[in-house]
This record gives sequence, C-alpha cells and structure tokens, in this order.
Amino acid sequence: MDLYCSGGDTRGEADTALAKTIRTLAGCEAVLCSQIGYEPWGLLEAAGIAPNGEHALEPIEDAIAAVYREMAKDGRLDKPAAAPLRMRA
Repeated sequence: MDLYCSGGDTRGEADTALAKTIRTLAGCEAVLCSQIGYEPWGLLEAAGIAPNGEHALEPIEDAIAAVYREMAKDGRLDKPAAAPLRMRA
C-alpha cells in the first residue's frame, strides 16, 4: 500500500495515495490508527469508515478485541454493512 504521509513538507502524490487507500478499505467498518490527520479522518468518515485511535498503544489483538466489544455493545454488529461509498482519485 502506498504511504499517504511520509513526513516530508510536500504531499506530492499523497491525495492519490489517500484516495487509493480509502478505496482499498471499502467495506470496512473501522480502521485502527496510531496517528491520523484531520483530512484523512474526515475522508474515512465520509466513506463510512470509523477511524479509531483510542487503542493505539495496545497490542493489536487487544485493540481489535476492544473495538469489537465496543461495536457489539453499540449494536453495530447486528446491522447489515452499508454499501461502500465510491471516491474518485
């Protein structure tokens, strides 16, 4: 997967990489993040994907289990998945 943010001062092809990444994630309910900017956060939400950084410092197995429990508690596992939104690069 192409890197969206590589730490430089310019974004160059970042918009294309970000759009490609979000298209790749189509159908996902949530994405666990350790760091995420405002723009990617908003675009993920617009695509129906919930960014989650609450468990960034936990082992991935624990983080996934915690998010699963949160989704189950909220009743989000009982609903059929929404059709993914399509984004243009």
